[in-house]
Amino acid sequence: MRFAQWFSYWDEHHKEFEWFFHEHGFSREWKLLLNARDMEHRQIMLTLMNRVWMFLPDSKFNIRKNPNGWNSFLYLLENE
Repeated sequence: MRFAQWFSYWDEHHKEFEWFFHEHGFSREWKLLLNARDMEHRQIMLTLMNRVWMFLPDSKFNIRKNPNGWNSFLYLLENE
């Protein structure tokens, strides 16, 4: 996916998954993501998102549970 498309998708969908950053203690990472977005640093964003993904509880964040915003979050990670 091209950078412009990736950022466009982020801009359209990031509010869908913001809640789980805050709910699971990643508010600092969310702020860093927003700053990286402002500077168009996609690699920093992907690094932060992957770090958060690794620490989210598997019992709540999986295909079966499919919480709000989960598919959008994964789409960004999988289409880097």
